[in-house]
Amino acid sequence: MIRKTMTTAIVGVILALGAIPASADTRLDVRDLAAANLGKTTCDTNSLGGRGFMDSCRLQHAWCADFARWVWGNRNLYTDRLNPAAGSFYLYGEQNGTIHKDASYVPQVGDAIVYDYFGAGRAKHVALVDAVNADGTIRAINGNSGGTTEMNSTVRYSTGVGRVGQVINGQTVSAFVSPVGAGNVRSAVSRIGVRFTDSSVHVKEGNLYDGWLNEYGGGVVKSEVDGDMIGVLTTSGDLFVKQGNLYETWYNQAGGVKDFSLESSKGRVGIVRTDGTVAVKEGGPQGTWVEQMG
Repeated sequence: MIRKTMTTAIVGVILALGAIPASADTRLDVRDLAAANLGKTTCDTNSLGGRGFMDSCRLQHAWCADFARWVWGNRNLYTDRLNPAAGSFYLYGEQNGTIHKDASYVPQVGDAIVYDYFGAGRAKHVALVDAVNADGTIRAINGNSGGTTEMNSTVRYSTGVGRVGQVINGQTVSAFVSPVGAGNVRSAVSRIGVRFTDSSVHVKEGNLYDGWLNEYGGGVVKSEVDGDMIGVLTTSGDLFVKQGNLYETWYNQAGGVKDFSLESSKGRVGIVRTDGTVAVKEGGPQGTWVEQMG
């Protein structure tokens, strides 16, 4: 029998809250909405009447991912697990089975293009496919392009070769990621995790006869596996989370943690700190903490 503390239960209730996935629109609608915002900055009035894209104006950070997920989200496509990090689109593709890393893949309008992915949900840039040409080139539409700062960069086109491994504007295409709409079934990750008496954490993925992989060497007081997320809480109160394949890098989430919980479908991490406060982030390890209660 698995026992959970009251603090874990509180976090679990918060993690369970979420919107019902909306129905998918067409890829051409994605293209048209993106193109309707050409030349706009992060603080301009967007084509739907709001200010900028997601929360990028207030936060004044790099906003290529904010633009892409704003477009997908406003065309009723599934955007859970996406956050302001460009690499979150790569993890989204892995989780949903819509990532294309083969050089033979022909991109489609509305796909996300992830450039220079270097693991742990981190990448240099993400854009959307605007057009696919007969000669094999593509036109991409980019948020946070050009300019000297995030505040004066704009939505702009770029054109170049259109296959994984090729370079557009000095950036290498790591993957194309197709959006998920209503009716698409998200892939499940079959994992089992155990914590041994030496406080090490081992995980196996796939069928019951696959091998165990030592994920964390020791000093763990609690571990949790949910979907493609793994979390460990150390004896010093530090929380580490990894998301994606079993070989991804651990990402330090917070210190002073008493308890935690994971919810993979939205990429949520919930913590109870030693001072009794509760915070939750979503979109994976690089999401932003939102304080919930004292």
